[in-house]
Amino acid sequence: MRGALARLPASETIAPFARECAVRGAQAQIRMHATPVLGAAQLGEWARDEAHDTTLQWREFAAGAACSVLALHALIAAAADPSTTSAQAQAIDASYLFTGTMVTLLDGIVDHERDTVAGELSYAGLYEDPALLAQALACAAREASRHSRELPNGAHHLMTLAAAAAYWCSAPGARDPHARPALAELRRELQPLLFVPLLAMRAWRASRAVRPRRRALATEAQL
Repeated sequence: MRGALARLPASETIAPFARECAVRGAQAQIRMHATPVLGAAQLGEWARDEAHDTTLQWREFAAGAACSVLALHALIAAAADPSTTSAQAQAIDASYLFTGTMVTLLDGIVDHERDTVAGELSYAGLYEDPALLAQALACAAREASRHSRELPNGAHHLMTLAAAAAYWCSAPGARDPHARPALAELRRELQPLLFVPLLAMRAWRASRAVRPRRRALATEAQL
């Protein structure tokens, strides 16, 4: 993997941002996994310090950092373009921090019931006020959309954003009472960008749901 990345024409350009992104993601994940033993204060202290040059509050920064793999993928893709500049790589990293915030919070919101049963703390669970969580999710989506539009190949980044949002908005947990208010805010924020991807994801989920039944019917027919 490292060798393949090194052969890309703009690999040296994106390298410092990719390294910083990877470290940020690892720190967020390690500190979040340590919360059952060490508490959330150590996560908050780290996130506040790291977020000082962003517009994100510590909870949103921690959530975005945890999803840094998305930024890494985008940076690797940019490395394939020899015209990619350091400024563009930095803009990609900054943009995907907001996208990662949205994705991570969505994951926690949709999986709230399962996490509660399992006794697991998600990044969405760091918010005591559901209204504040919904506001943070909508703000992250709004900023992710704005920053994505300003990137080279902005349409591609917008589609990535919309597809990610549609994936969680179409999940079974999206229908839970806990999730509905926040997801309603998100859908209002991303319309009309979300309309077609959401239809596609719902169709995909419906097709997956009927496959086991089709296989069972086919097996019965063979017997």
